[in-house]
Amino acid sequence: MEAEVVGSTLTMERVAFVKKFIENHYRSQREAILVPIREQFRKEFKEKNPKNKSVVADQPPFQCQEDSLE
Repeated sequence: MEAEVVGSTLTMERVAFVKKFIENHYRSQREAILVPIREQFRKEFKEKNPKNKSVVADQPPFQCQEDSLE
């Protein structure tokens, strides 16, 4: 008995394209929300702790669960 075909190549390509599009859209929306929060956190932290230089500009104040899964 032959293996059952799950979907055509064209269908699989479409699914992969749509999945990638949705992931990129979600990622850009998440960044649009998080960037202002990060900037506000850094600003407030620097005002409260002017002598502390430990806040790195590239690190967010927290890590999203989705980021740890990648």
